[in-house]
Amino acid sequence: MYRFAWLVAITLLGAASATAQPVRFRLALIGDLGYSETNFAVPHERQYANVLAEINAQDLAFVIHDGDLGAGGDLCSDAGLRTRLRQLQTSAHPLIYTPGDNEWTDCRFYDDPLARLASIREMFFDNDRSLGQRTLQLTRQSDVDARFWRYVENALWHFGDVTFATLHVVGSNNNRGQPEHDARDEAVVAWLAHAFAQATERNSRGLMLVMHANMFNGRNQGITNALYDGLIEGVLAFGKPVVMVHGDTHQFIIDKPLAGWNGFPLEMFTRVQTFGTPGHHWVEVVVDPDDPMVFGFRQRIVRANLVDHPR
Repeated sequence: MYRFAWLVAITLLGAASATAQPVRFRLALIGDLGYSETNFAVPHERQYANVLAEINAQDLAFVIHDGDLGAGGDLCSDAGLRTRLRQLQTSAHPLIYTPGDNEWTDCRFYDDPLARLASIREMFFDNDRSLGQRTLQLTRQSDVDARFWRYVENALWHFGDVTFATLHVVGSNNNRGQPEHDARDEAVVAWLAHAFAQATERNSRGLMLVMHANMFNGRNQGITNALYDGLIEGVLAFGKPVVMVHGDTHQFIIDKPLAGWNGFPLEMFTRVQTFGTPGHHWVEVVVDPDDPMVFGFRQRIVRANLVDHPR
């Protein structure tokens, strides 16, 4: 029944695209899950599995993981990364992932962070498809601009008259102070501009950007002025709803934290921070072309993961 429903949905999507009709669809946001097995009534691995099982049972277009696949020490080896990759590949839906700091920058106490980054790129971004049992085709920055050939993790795709893009910006200072940071920041700023240009060229109804770092938690998190200003300029020029999805600080938040040059909030911009350990839940996004803000959000609490309330 589920597969039949998705075949119908894909057929309708194709028909709608052919006639330029907008499409309503749903997707899931997750990140920063599965950190520890100790000192919790419900082990985190079981909670993580509960989240994925609940998402798999939904009728969704795709899932986005905004980084931190688990605790840093557990991920600082190829074996740890392969375990998480196998888990993500079981997703019933296309799954798009952008790295977090626990996967590489925070591995400096266990291994060379750049070696960890190389492993992530090789394992998770070795083709132009998403993860998951069903996949989406993605455009990678490495295929768009030869200057940024190594940044296979920065991806862009269009779905239902909306543009989506991932930006490789991680928490815990984003490796700032290292040559790697400066080169990656240049690539990210260019990819951000490309995402706005693509959304404008296609006359997209909205744009969703995804990164790991919480760039609104003070401006000392490895976020450069070039990235921050590029976001403001892009939102002002685009003039349509823009959403920034991120993780990093583990609290579910939806707000309007971005101000324009006059100091007033940019109403077309919305920030969504996903749930994170110890809160193992997910965020549902409804993309509705009849909604002036395009994107609607619903917190999805996984009841099996509630440790402070009766089940």
